[in-house]
Amino acid sequence: MRAALALGILIVAAPAAAQAPLEVAPPSSGWSERLVGPRARATLTGAAEAAARRDAAATLGRYGEPRRAVETLLHVLGTEADPRVRLAIFDALARRADPTTIAALEELMVGWDADDKHAALRTIGAIGGDAAVRLLVDRLGASEVGDVAVEALVRIGPPAVPRLLHALSIPIAAERAARALGRIGDARATPSLVGRARVAPPDARVATVRALGRIGDPRAVPVLVELLEDTDPRTVHAALEALSGLAGPEQASVVASLADRGTSGQRAAALRALCAIDPVAAAPRVEAAIAEVEAPAVLRSAAIDALLGRPTAPMRRALIALLDDPQHRLAAADGLARIPAGDGVPALLERALADSARALDPALALGLRRHEAELDRDLVERARAHLRADGSRRGLVLGALARDPTLQETLLGGLASADPLDRAHVGLALELLGDRAAALRRSVTEAILVEEDPVAFRSLARAALRVGAPVDPARIDARWWEPSTAVEALWLSAASLADAGPRTRRRTRRAMRRSLRAPRARVRAGAALALALARDRASWRALAAALDDPHDAVRLAAARALEVLAVDAARGAVEARLRVEAEPRVRAALVAAARPGRRPAPALRPGRSMLYARVSTAPGIERGHDFAVEVTLADGRWLRTLALATGEVFVPDVPAGVAELQVALEP
Repeated sequence: MRAALALGILIVAAPAAAQAPLEVAPPSSGWSERLVGPRARATLTGAAEAAARRDAAATLGRYGEPRRAVETLLHVLGTEADPRVRLAIFDALARRADPTTIAALEELMVGWDADDKHAALRTIGAIGGDAAVRLLVDRLGASEVGDVAVEALVRIGPPAVPRLLHALSIPIAAERAARALGRIGDARATPSLVGRARVAPPDARVATVRALGRIGDPRAVPVLVELLEDTDPRTVHAALEALSGLAGPEQASVVASLADRGTSGQRAAALRALCAIDPVAAAPRVEAAIAEVEAPAVLRSAAIDALLGRPTAPMRRALIALLDDPQHRLAAADGLARIPAGDGVPALLERALADSARALDPALALGLRRHEAELDRDLVERARAHLRADGSRRGLVLGALARDPTLQETLLGGLASADPLDRAHVGLALELLGDRAAALRRSVTEAILVEEDPVAFRSLARAALRVGAPVDPARIDARWWEPSTAVEALWLSAASLADAGPRTRRRTRRAMRRSLRAPRARVRAGAALALALARDRASWRALAAALDDPHDAVRLAAARALEVLAVDAARGAVEARLRVEAEPRVRAALVAAARPGRRPAPALRPGRSMLYARVSTAPGIERGHDFAVEVTLADGRWLRTLALATGEVFVPDVPAGVAELQVALEP
């Protein structure tokens, strides 16, 4: 699952399938190092087993004399039949980034099937350079490979812009060239795209308008307004989408006129744009679309989406009205909590006080957390008293979410509870309370040292990290080797390492490096971040090897750790992985780690956002039990956090980016 960093938005996606790891022969030292290349070349050209040839290709992508390695890889590519070996060869060629490979692949791929051509173009894009741009632009018009050429050009980025601008004038390539320019996002393309938007045929014109919207250059506004009168509905729709991020109140009247006439689809697109451009002008139209029984479904849906996506003070009345819609009630409450300056919290409190089911309490707590400094003190105390009146575990967590400082005595008592789930919820509450629970540091440390339940240990360990409670690594070393607690134990040990003795520091760092090879991916990812927390710059080789882990989250954590440690010697490995990495979050971390002249970065990048998601159970699944949710954050943290029995998930101090969520059956 993917969760946007906004209140309660949950987007479901299937997890990627695991890949079998490659066996790469690392060089050791001295004369044996020089034998790695010849041995791999001999295996690739002579081994009967496909797995051995695949591993040899992977080795040649990293080790051995570069020219001979590339020559062997290209020679075998001409005859190799096994698709897995061929993919390993393409990967190795991309890592080597030898410019001579481009011409060789151009010649070889004549007569290849579509899959091999796609792999060759991706390899060429990874190598980059002017020769690669020329070849890829030449193939934009080919139906079989044109879309892959776009992907490869986007990967090359700004260096591809000049040739892509020329391709805008080639009818067969114009649409894909515009798409590539929009995704690259270089404002140098704006004048050419503006000119083409007026004369391009329909398909290319739509792509051109969308590209202008993605680039976000205000110089595009006049032509986008002109195109609102275009006869092609797709162009009008694309222009409205682009204007929603570019136009100002001066364009509101023309957009508003489209929201009042035309097809329901056009009115819906115009209403969405108007909500972004001028919420005051949009508010009565949104209210009417929601309240009108006969309103077209597409228009009502657009009004609700716009309302929930951009809640503002002018939209408060519409959000309050939407609280009466059972289907959208919780989302409307979330919207009220997000209105700037806390303008939606008073209405939210009044509704929450009248709600015996307490379904609106999470939104109320989030509104208090977000806007406490802007709200009337009496209102804040009334709201916190309402949350405290719920004596359940959920009420305790929501009170901490609202940063209620009066909960400390209750939390202290909860640490001594005989029920491990009570203690786990106390840990979650302490994590949410943050620095307002600093007075309980010593109690948290003592609780961790005697905690035996893995769920409670994980929760208390994250609380200790959040409130700064130190823990002697030697006192929790047994937890390093238990898969259910290893990640949090390693993080906590790393955070406390500065105060440990030399022997403990050595043992702890060895445990972290060993855990990079653990069977479970979450433990490997946690070990990578632990090494960053421990500032173990000597571990860069082990972290560089982890960049080739088959699991995305492990590669993300390893890339983040290398960014944190800023070891210049690791740049080659980072850049090689960047040439073949496809996962966007990992690529972003690799770019940061490869940046020249960088300085050591903070190991964790706590942000100001709160990740709030609601997990709904499918029909037939019994409700009312606590369960766990695994969350991977943009800074590389892979958390296993407790969800409330009612389905709410809260993760504080989340960095900007995309978070991935996956539900676990056991807490």
